[in-house]
Amino acid sequence: MYYGDKRESLVKLSDGLRSKGWKIYGFKEDKSDMMTDYYDPAYWGGVAVKNGFILVVDNCSGGTIGGDFIRTSYDPKIAKRIQKLQTLADNHAASEGERNNALAMIEKFDKNLIVEVLEKGSLPEVKYQKNPGNSKWHIERDGNIIAKGTGVFQFSDINTWREERVVYDDFETSKWMLDSYFHFTNAEDWAKNQEYRKEENLKKSKSLDKYFALLEKWNNLVAIKIGDGEEEKLVKKLINKTTTYLIVEKSSTPTSYVRIGEKWKRACGLEKGIVYKLSDDSAYISKLTRKWVTLKDGTHIHSYSSEPRKNTKPGYFSGGLEDWESGHFEYVKLVPVVETISEEVWVKEKTTSRKNTKKETKKVSSSNQKESSIDNDQKYENLIEDGQIVDFEHTRTGKILKVLKIEEKLSSDEFKSFLHYLKVNNIAYYSKYAKGFVLSEDYLDDMEEAENNEEPKDISTQIKISAFDIARLGQEQLYEMAEQNLLNKRIKIEIREMKMTPVEIKDSEVLYECCVVDYVTA
Repeated sequence: MYYGDKRESLVKLSDGLRSKGWKIYGFKEDKSDMMTDYYDPAYWGGVAVKNGFILVVDNCSGGTIGGDFIRTSYDPKIAKRIQKLQTLADNHAASEGERNNALAMIEKFDKNLIVEVLEKGSLPEVKYQKNPGNSKWHIERDGNIIAKGTGVFQFSDINTWREERVVYDDFETSKWMLDSYFHFTNAEDWAKNQEYRKEENLKKSKSLDKYFALLEKWNNLVAIKIGDGEEEKLVKKLINKTTTYLIVEKSSTPTSYVRIGEKWKRACGLEKGIVYKLSDDSAYISKLTRKWVTLKDGTHIHSYSSEPRKNTKPGYFSGGLEDWESGHFEYVKLVPVVETISEEVWVKEKTTSRKNTKKETKKVSSSNQKESSIDNDQKYENLIEDGQIVDFEHTRTGKILKVLKIEEKLSSDEFKSFLHYLKVNNIAYYSKYAKGFVLSEDYLDDMEEAENNEEPKDISTQIKISAFDIARLGQEQLYEMAEQNLLNKRIKIEIREMKMTPVEIKDSEVLYECCVVDYVTA
């Protein structure tokens, strides 16, 4: 692969990582100048950090990057002066005074020849490892590799600033553009060109999907989610990996696999000792892939694939009866060898705060439990009253459902307790598709009946509005704003008269307390 495409692909990956909050190490901006024919493209060293995790891309040596560093500068003018003074000091015709003066000036200039200055780095120092094995990227933390993979050099042709999904118009609607720019003379030539462009853009579109998928994968690997009493940390675990290898054994009965014997001497493309697979009619033969494997006990074996590669071209099989009798060919079978290896890996795991034991739980008095239950019921009722009811269309039946959405964020335990309260009282159930609590029909009927029979007692709300708008808007618009706020509290009225009292003035906005004097139930 062309090294310029690799460099361009890594630069585009660094752009995507930077947009997702990663700290990029070893990045150099593009300093090329087309006006002077100067080429100095952008470059990324392949190191990025987020949440304490280090991403290393295309690195085969490891090392340290970032932090404070020493900048060394060399002055060539002083070097030339030192060279002339050294020539004078070595001249046999020079006097003793000239020689001593030259050596003194050399000692003085030598201090300013190389200047070292400690520079403060903009990013903290990090130490990283090289990519393990055949991997082209890995993520590590505290010296432990938690993930690795390949596929980082396929994004050189994509445009990350826009999506490569283009749908072209037909020839007639874009003829004016074609005549002025593309210079096509007929619709047939235009159609061929557009078909080619569609294929090219389809390839770029697939590359773009892989690009965003890889960035999302990296981002998810280093995401730290902290909840109520929960925290993620790296934990070492021992896992067992089972691998099956296929080895060759001689078969006494005909099979689909043939091995070329050592006595084979014909020059027809077959290799001695290699295993081939016969076609169904035994007219053609295809080579199987072989690799050298070392087992955990130190034993070396040849492992074969059960099928030839897709790009392997079959050859004509010309073996006769005399070839089988003379040992040129022999039937073999593939026998599986299973090996299980224990490997230590680092994984992210949630750790929760310590829960009370059964004895500690029993110590809690029943009176405290009842008080807690009453407080929770009141809290849940307040959550329902402060929540917002919206319409949601069922994805399969098309039925319009009433969904309750609460604004307060609940912990995992609080959410489970609130959901239990809703189910026990036949109020609602949670739907992940609606992203809220679907209210039951019985509860909706009870709520509608209560609203019809009982008039609201406290009818007041607040409106935040600028001084400019209070003078510009009419009375009807102000009343509509107050009615909408009351509707969120499930108070449906039509305001006839309302008093507005300023409560707070902040940033050229006035908070008004609106008290309804006269109204009609809607």
